[in-house]
Amino acid sequence: MTTNSAANASDRRASWFATAATTRLLIMAWSSLLLLRLLLLGSGTLVDYDERRYFQSFEAVRAAAHGHWQACAFALSMVDARPVDALWRCLPAAGQLLLARYAGWDMYSYPSLLLPTLLNWTATVGTAWFCWRIGQRLLADTPAARQWALVAAVLYASLINTSIYVRHVLPYDSAMLLFMALLWWVLCQPPMPKAWFWARLGLGAGLLWLLYPGYYAGPVLLVAPLLDWHRPVSWALANFSRLLALGLGFGLPLLGAEALSRLGGGPPFWAVSYDLSLHILQGDPAEGYTFWLKYLWQVEGALGLVLLALLAWAIMRAVCYLALAGAAASVPRTPRQKLLAAALLMFLLHATAAAVGHRIVWYGRLLHLYLPFLVLAGVAALAGSRQPGRAGWVGLGGCLVGLASYGLFFVKYQQLAYPPEIIVKYRLNCLPASNLTYYESVRVAESLRFRPHGPHTAAPNCRQPTTNDADSLTVLVNFALLYPLTASACTPPPAFAPARVLVDTPYYRTFPAYEFEGLAPSERAESQRQKFRLRVLRLPRQ
Repeated sequence: MTTNSAANASDRRASWFATAATTRLLIMAWSSLLLLRLLLLGSGTLVDYDERRYFQSFEAVRAAAHGHWQACAFALSMVDARPVDALWRCLPAAGQLLLARYAGWDMYSYPSLLLPTLLNWTATVGTAWFCWRIGQRLLADTPAARQWALVAAVLYASLINTSIYVRHVLPYDSAMLLFMALLWWVLCQPPMPKAWFWARLGLGAGLLWLLYPGYYAGPVLLVAPLLDWHRPVSWALANFSRLLALGLGFGLPLLGAEALSRLGGGPPFWAVSYDLSLHILQGDPAEGYTFWLKYLWQVEGALGLVLLALLAWAIMRAVCYLALAGAAASVPRTPRQKLLAAALLMFLLHATAAAVGHRIVWYGRLLHLYLPFLVLAGVAALAGSRQPGRAGWVGLGGCLVGLASYGLFFVKYQQLAYPPEIIVKYRLNCLPASNLTYYESVRVAESLRFRPHGPHTAAPNCRQPTTNDADSLTVLVNFALLYPLTASACTPPPAFAPARVLVDTPYYRTFPAYEFEGLAPSERAESQRQKFRLRVLRLPRQ
């Protein structure tokens, strides 16, 4: 009687979590995060060096409109082995070109630049939706699976890493959308799909590779839930035809990319891919095993600590389970176990290749692929707790931390100022080039500078300069991508004469999430020590 009473009391304590009220609360929090992310648009587009690949989509659309198919193929192939991304970006590029022609909108300013970034936001919403559906699939064997899947979706949407790229024309969010959609499709299949499914999966994995080759682990993760981890060799031999269909499907898009390069007369796709793998120069391979810990602490903040605590709890539960069940239980059986184990193995492979082989490094955009599995591992440990009531409170508490963390990020991120927008706001490209001078705190290459009279800078309607403007000298401070950030490359600031300060704001790349996109630890420390500023000064002519 006592045992039954205790069990009933535990059920009552847990029942509050698996209610429609909890579901509505989590959906409201999740929707608010995704809608708030929409407000991040309208700033910062085309400031990253890699965003210059988007200009190739403009060239491809122009060439196709005039029937110059070889030139179109050339433009699509000159994007560092990312032809699917260039093709995908032709949609907003075509829209921008039409608006420029018929509405007079400048292609390199807002509101025209909202088109490619709205595509990013749509991709992040789709990724969030698939994260929820995948969570439902993987947590189906736990009580309150629907609510726990929503907890995972809220935690994932609260990550800064899921929002930092939304204002930039980069392939990471689109690649995540394709990956998560394919993964959900895989998890919906019966235990042994037919060969035609494997061919289509290979095709999708090949397109993912051509969208962003940095997610090279994606094809492996897509196949992992379908494999028999207990008898891999015999399973592979018995399903040779399926694996052959997978390989043929994967190779078809890559052959198409090679044909596109040959058609356009550009360098071979294979040569570009190989050369790209040899020139990963930014960052520090020594961070192979520690980068993710630094990122969660220094970028994600409190939510990162919550995820680390959940991961520690998941590892402790797994160790206790293996200690009781024996070595045979270490082989993954369920789709959730297979997927999380594969993500861990691929993560460790990348980390070892960096720390030991010095062949690759970590960036925040590479960690992008693994964060959904970190969240799902932590939430799965909570969902399987023997104290579901307390676990529910912990899950909701984590969501509150995530919402607060995202709110702080939102405020700080909205305060960033970017050089192209300052140029437009203060009509700096209306001034004669002789009235402009430049200073950077770091010695940089000319190609890394933002110039008011550059070819891809917005051209506002210029009014006649005032006498004061025409007779003065305007100094643009740190209007460049400051790299490399070594102490030897930093230059002491000159002693400016008394000047009128038009702009004085923190340099945008000192934002922590940006610092983890290619800077080594010493460079991040130098960035924080120098506290670079973006400034526009108006000096009288001598």
